[in-house]
Amino acid sequence: MTRPLKIVQYLNQFFGGIGGEEYNDQPVQVIEGPVGPGRALANILGDTVAVTATIIAGDNFLVEEQDRSLPPVRQALRKYQPDLVVAGPAFDAGRYGLGCALICQLANETGINAVTGMEPDNPGVMSQKGLYVIPTGSSPAEMVPALRKMAALGLKLARKEEVGSAEEEEYLPRGIRKPFNRHKQGAERAVDMVLGRIKGEPVASEISIRQYDQVDPPPPIDDLSRYSVALITTAGIVPRGNPNRQSTEIPRNYFAYSIAGVDSLTVQNWESVHTGFKGHVYNTLNPNYALPLPALRELDRIGEIGQLHDRFYSVVGGGCPVSDARRIGRGIATELTDADVEAVILEST
Repeated sequence: MTRPLKIVQYLNQFFGGIGGEEYNDQPVQVIEGPVGPGRALANILGDTVAVTATIIAGDNFLVEEQDRSLPPVRQALRKYQPDLVVAGPAFDAGRYGLGCALICQLANETGINAVTGMEPDNPGVMSQKGLYVIPTGSSPAEMVPALRKMAALGLKLARKEEVGSAEEEEYLPRGIRKPFNRHKQGAERAVDMVLGRIKGEPVASEISIRQYDQVDPPPPIDDLSRYSVALITTAGIVPRGNPNRQSTEIPRNYFAYSIAGVDSLTVQNWESVHTGFKGHVYNTLNPNYALPLPALRELDRIGEIGQLHDRFYSVVGGGCPVSDARRIGRGIATELTDADVEAVILEST
C-alpha cells in the first residue's frame, strides 16, 4: 500500500490563530497536524495526503530575524520530511508574502517541492526566483478556491509529475524560459498576430507584461509661503470612536475632518484605525506621529507656508486596490481644487 503523501504548511501569526499585528514578532513554533486554513486544505486533499505539521511564525520575526527564524524551520523540515511544503496563501499581505516566499525558497534548497499563493502585486512574488505561485485575489474570503488551486499544482509537484506551462497550470510565470519548437519564425508569428488583431480574433501575446500607470511627478514648489497646504494621511486617523465607520483594512472611502483651531491631536480625541503595528503608538502615545499637525502649525505661524487648510483627509493605506485608489484620489483632488488648495503633504505609515 502506498503511504500517504506528507505536507507541511506555513502560516503567519494571524492565520495560525495566535493573534494580529501585536504578535508579528512571534517566534517560530511547530504544531502537529493542520491548523486553521490547513483543515480546509486537508479536506481538499482527502485521505491520500496528510498535513502532518504546521509551521507558524510572526511576519516580522520570520523575515527580519532570519538568523533566528530559519534554523527551527530547517529542523522541522528535516524532522517531518514532507513531500510538499504549502505556504499561505498570503493574498495581498506584503510581509506575509515575503515570509511565504522565504519558506518556499528554503524548502527548495533542501530538495522539497513547495507552492504558495499570492496576489500578483504582492512583493513576495518577486522576492525569490523560480517559485510556484498561484495567483489569488486580495481577500481571505477566497481562501478555499486558492487552496484548491495550490493543492492541484502541489500534488503534481509532490508526485513528481510533469508540470505544464504557467498558462496551462494557472501559476504565475517563474521567469524560466525553456527551448521548444514553435514551427514558425518570430517574424511570421508577429504577422499572424497583427492579422489576427485586424480580423478581431483573440490574440495572446507570447510575453506576459503587467501594465502599470506612468505617473509624472508634479513640478517642485519653490516657495511654500505663497501656497495653501493640506494634510493627507494614510494612517487612518479618525475621531476617537470612528464615527464614520472607516474600514480598518481595505479602504473603500476617504473622510475629511476639521482641524480649525486645533494645534495638536490628542489620544483622548483621535485614534488610528489602521491595522498596522504603528497604530498602537498613534493610539496610546501621540497621533501627531501620523499627522504632523504641530509642525505645520509652527510653519504656518512663522510664515513658511501660506496657509494650512482647515481640514485633513484620512484613508487607510493597507491593501487598497488600484481602482479604489484612483477613485479616492480623484475625490480628494476634486475637493482640494474646489477649496483652492495648491499643495499637499501626504503622510504615510
